[in-house]
Amino acid sequence: MQVGAALMFNMRRFFPRSNARIERQLVLSGAAAGLSAAFNTPLAGIVFAIEELTRSFEVRTSGVLITGIIIASIVALGLQGNYTYFGAIDVDTHFPRMLAVAVGMATVITGIADGIFCWLLLNTSKWIPAPLRALYGSRPVVFAVICGFVIAAVGLISGNTTFGSGYVEARGLLEGRERL
Repeated sequence: MQVGAALMFNMRRFFPRSNARIERQLVLSGAAAGLSAAFNTPLAGIVFAIEELTRSFEVRTSGVLITGIIIASIVALGLQGNYTYFGAIDVDTHFPRMLAVAVGMATVITGIADGIFCWLLLNTSKWIPAPLRALYGSRPVVFAVICGFVIAAVGLISGNTTFGSGYVEARGLLEGRERL
């Protein structure tokens, strides 16, 4: 979604009279198109954009939005073919009650973790040390390089388990080949 939003935001250069409204529509279109292309779900991209990202009817019916999602979906189908993200999953008719409890607990825990993560993103000035904030302000490229090295180090220390999207691990868990 972030890549799609960034790509579409940069498309503003091709609009002769670009303004804040057009830029918002392009970012929205790119985010929805990224979701649509990543999961091979064109309608989900449209619904996501309408339900989660827009507030006005004008933006909801935007030709830019719908066109961006359709183009992203066609490109994704052309490059990857028609696929399901996790394949077909066989579910037994017996559904243990403890599994429902585990799903409920996981939902609560991840909801709390998501809230904390969002707070951290929105309030970086409250928790990032002053020297790092100063480095980010004065030399953003150096800051980005340091962040990249930290992420690479974490990936190497973890035995490469933190690299990638997590798709292989999630699919392995669903198929019973992986363990937590």
